[in-house]
Amino acid sequence: MEDLDDNLKKIAIIKTQERRNEIINQKHLYQILITLNFELI
Repeated sequence: MEDLDDNLKKIAIIKTQERRNEIINQKHLYQILITLNFELI
């Protein structure tokens, strides 16, 4: 049972990190889009 618990914790940590990376990537994309829009104006 402990192995299963450890694996579930690892999966939860990985999923949390993936989600965090998605949020960071979205912010980064918005910054690029905003920068491009200012250059076009």
